[in-house]
Amino acid sequence: MSLSKGILILYSESAQLDYKCLSDTCARLAEKHLGVSSTVVKLDPKQKNFRTFRYPNGELEGTEWNNIGRYSAYELSPYDETLLIDSDYIVQSDTLANYFGSDHDFVCHNRSWDVSGNDVFRHDKFMTQNWFEMRWATVVYFKKSERAKRIFDAQCSLQNHYETVLY
Repeated sequence: MSLSKGILILYSESAQLDYKCLSDTCARLAEKHLGVSSTVVKLDPKQKNFRTFRYPNGELEGTEWNNIGRYSAYELSPYDETLLIDSDYIVQSDTLANYFGSDHDFVCHNRSWDVSGNDVFRHDKFMTQNWFEMRWATVVYFKKSERAKRIFDAQCSLQNHYETVLY
């Protein structure tokens, strides 16, 4: 029996953007280019977080950025192999299909690229205060395995005990 594989997109509502529409569009494009099914799930985070964007001209913009809850992806995914992608990540090729069948149980990136070429993420190489290297959850590949489950369980524990972990 072959393993099932697919795309999981998590979103939550925002005052600035229609993330449901964006997620559905993202899912259709990913299905088209990767040839697998997708699942879109709405999260209702108990708390909201915010992100400040820095522009080349020095301008700062703060906006609601609700990505809390990604630790639930392991439980929410109906697939044996999952590509968890951001709801605003637009798949335009079959490159991500190479993750399926990986020897690794969990894969995420330690670098990001800004498509505008402005290097807006240059300050995000380390997480604040404790100098842990940043990992990017924009695209995450995982298998339903004990190792991947432990990683997601650790993320859940960190989220639930965030204040005590940092200080």
